[in-house]
Amino acid sequence: MRHDSMFFGFIAHDGYDQHIWRWHMVFYFGFWVAVEGRLSILCIFVHRDNIYL
Repeated sequence: MRHDSMFFGFIAHDGYDQHIWRWHMVFYFGFWVAVEGRLSILCIFVHRDNIYL
């Protein structure tokens, strides 16, 4: 009985870690897209200002 409990606990723990990892990847990807988007928009504004100047 104890071995089965440890076995199922390991499966639940593994699934939990995978769930956390997946959310970390989603959060990191979203953060990277937001930062890259802001940087690209900033570069476009700076480039446009340089063209106007």
